[in-house]
Amino acid sequence: MEQSQYYEDALEQYRDIQQDTELYDERIVKTGCYIQNFILQLCHADTGDWRKCNKEMAWFRDCWAKNGNDKRTFQSDKSKEQCEREIRK
Repeated sequence: MEQSQYYEDALEQYRDIQQDTELYDERIVKTGCYIQNFILQLCHADTGDWRKCNKEMAWFRDCWAKNGNDKRTFQSDKSKEQCEREIRK
């Protein structure tokens, strides 16, 4: 993975939570993408704009797919239009 200004912060946070995890953190760790998720969160917190985090989002998406998480989520079985309809309800 290409270095990011958020990488070291995310890696340090990951090491810390391995000793004291909460349910949310455990779920993210189980996806295999905790560091990529945290990198993305740090970028958004720093910039305030998801659109400025394209590189970090791509890392997260790649990790998510490589770990088979897209097969576990309900959206992967539904069309984009169906998901959008359900969100609007």
